Amino acid sequence: MARSIVGDVYTWSTVCEWKIQNYTSYNSLTSGKDMYIRSPPFHIQKQTWHLRMFPNGSKDKASENYVSLFLYPNKNNDKLFKAKFSYTILNSEQKVVASFYNTKLTMFNDRGRGKSNLLKSDIIMKTDNIIVLCKIFTEDTIIAETIPVKSSNKVQNSKVFKDYLDNAQFSDVKFFVEDRTIFAHKIVLAAHSSVFADMFNNDIQENRDRIEIIEDIKYGVFYKLLRFMYTGETELSEKIAREMLKASEKYKLTKLKHICEIEMSKNFSTDNIIEYLNLADMYEAKHLKEKAMDFIVSHGQEMIYQPVVDSLPTFHAEFLKDVFQSISTQLNKKRKIC
Repeated sequence: MARSIVGDVYTWSTVCEWKIQNYTSYNSLTSGKDMYIRSPPFHIQKQTWHLRMFPNGSKDKASENYVSLFLYPNKNNDKLFKAKFSYTILNSEQKVVASFYNTKLTMFNDRGRGKSNLLKSDIIMKTDNIIVLCKIFTEDTIIAETIPVKSSNKVQNSKVFKDYLDNAQFSDVKFFVEDRTIFAHKIVLAAHSSVFADMFNNDIQENRDRIEIIEDIKYGVFYKLLRFMYTGETELSEKIAREMLKASEKYKLTKLKHICEIEMSKNFSTDNIIEYLNLADMYEAKHLKEKAMDFIVSHGQEMIYQPVVDSLPTFHAEFLKDVFQSISTQLNKKRKIC
């Protein structure tokens, strides 16, 4: 059974913010199971949505004494589609009390999708005001994000979180890197990285801040990685790009990884090209590998007597096959021209 629409919603990019004032009054008025409050409709990624919150649990037996939260497409949506989504709930003190990250594409029709046991009801039972942040990625969004960045080191991204990087306000995760601390926010990181989303999903029932020790990435590199997720911007030197390639592959940041590949491909020489091939192979950097093989083909005569060529046999067979296939293709093209 539903009450009337409550609260206000604000949207930007792929995020909806649902502000509920006087939550305690709705909590008492929806005292039975399967009683919910509903957000105003909002529009994200060409679809109209609304949220339903069950302060005392939904029909699911596992939701007893829990708050349930579900995302619904409005009935006027004209087709079936898939989406990923995440929730974060903030209390009156703007502290994160619960998070949920759905990292797999989920089919939406007229049914809601969400979490029946998001957090214990008594955690926010006496909270006056709460904020629900919901981020949605439809299939179209995910496909668009895999398109390579062609010329600029800037990518389209909301800068609404820019001032919150390394800001203790609302922070619910801390990173220790080379004896230094960086404050961050799970919803921002999980929205950009499936690795972070999976990591934070294990914290759902604990409802507490997380502390992560980073031992395999330098402070400067890790800070730039976080900055990219908060702003969509980055500036990379050739040296930093090499280290960032590893970090972006570790956290599955496709756009940032592609930017690294572009920056690295600007610095090819006959002395370092085999090293770049090795990095491309190690971190599955397709663009970097293609550019490196093109460089080898076009500088074959210069390279044949370079000492670095002696390291080619250390590559595995499939990778060498790709290199020679590229050489063969280029030679065939030249023959046709002649």
